Amino acid sequence: MKKTNGKKILSVVLALATLAAMMSFGGAITASAATVSVFPIKAYPRFAGKTYATNGTSWVGENDLCTIKSISGNSCTVEYPLDNGGSVTRTFDVSTFFNSKMVVNGNIAKSATVYRRSDSSSTLGSVNTTGDTSVWILGTAGNRKQIIYKVTNASYYKMGWVPSDAVREQSGSTPIPTPTPTPTSPASVAVASRLNTIANTSGYRNGTKYVGSAQCKGFANTVFNKLFGGTLPSTENSLSSSGKAYAYKVESNSNVSQVGQLNGKYTGAQLKSLMSNARPGDVLQVSKAKNSGAHTYVIIKCDSAGIYVYDANYDGNNTIRYNVKVAYDYIASIRLGGATLYTAKNYK
Repeated sequence: MKKTNGKKILSVVLALATLAAMMSFGGAITASAATVSVFPIKAYPRFAGKTYATNGTSWVGENDLCTIKSISGNSCTVEYPLDNGGSVTRTFDVSTFFNSKMVVNGNIAKSATVYRRSDSSSTLGSVNTTGDTSVWILGTAGNRKQIIYKVTNASYYKMGWVPSDAVREQSGSTPIPTPTPTPTSPASVAVASRLNTIANTSGYRNGTKYVGSAQCKGFANTVFNKLFGGTLPSTENSLSSSGKAYAYKVESNSNVSQVGQLNGKYTGAQLKSLMSNARPGDVLQVSKAKNSGAHTYVIIKCDSAGIYVYDANYDGNNTIRYNVKVAYDYIASIRLGGATLYTAKNYK
């Protein structure tokens, strides 16, 4: 029997490890409840031959389809098959499977075969341009890119390699998103649940096109109305050419109140500080310049590195994103006009 240094291991995995905290590795997104995770991930080792676990004795082979259950720091917890038909869980260095500790949000550009390794002709699966086309790009080796992608009608993700032109990048590099704490206040839990229900409704799902409006504000307004009733006020620049594109004209009878605002160019650290006051369902209005280039995010949650957003038209093509993490620094680098956070007056 291989991989266990001659010792028989008959037990199988008893439980999933808890996902790492904010700055450790994590995964992409699911539309389930209030956590964000791509675990478990099915993948083959990046290297040919044997790769040893951190205990120095157990090992996986190049043809072993492994299940990555969690990542913390530079280690990942992995279940892999044994020759006797059972399985065992060991800890491996993250480089055994992951090309990079950073990911770029992306989309599938064309149908393609997914390969086990960057230099392998053995296949893992395939991706296409129908359904949810979101992927997470981990880096490039030769003429292939490593991606994490959701398997249709399955409860797991896969990680493999596709031709570089099969995917397109959508945003700047960020740490692989990790789960963030589920909101604990009764109101936040209730709103997060309603957001999840909306995101699982036809016409509002991640990766699909929103047909109710050609603008991000229209999508956010519809989501806000479903959550709390009422509508988002007009942006100031729509009422005056000198008005702020990153701010609303809040009237006394509107159902929103301003939580905080950053005027003019700001840093990722300043945005992080502002978003420490955010709750699920809150709305962030930003703009590229003072009175132009606006974009609207509905907030899912925040962590130390960025915001999990629910928005549409980020790509100019009315595509919906749900629970996709956008880094504070990335927003600050492209939305230089300012930022304002709003919440519902009847938040519950």
